[in-house]
Amino acid sequence: MTSNLGLIGLGTMGKSLARNIASRGFSLSLWNRTTEKINEFVDEFPDENFYAPQSFEDFVESIERPRRIILMVPAGDPTADLIKKLAS
Repeated sequence: MTSNLGLIGLGTMGKSLARNIASRGFSLSLWNRTTEKINEFVDEFPDENFYAPQSFEDFVESIERPRRIILMVPAGDPTADLIKKLAS
């Protein structure tokens, strides 16, 4: 599957933003530290165009180029760590 966008972080704000974006017809690949949270969210909204990849590499590869990834994680070290992971 190829998604329009990627979204990392399924906390309260990440979930709300994902639903808002999907309601406008965009497909989203989702990632979270715990894959359980991704699967629960996707199962809760089966009619939305969400994709739950099984690995971080699959998450990145599932997003159309140029890749647009929204980070919904706490500021500081978590954000810096994710940027490093995405760059590698």
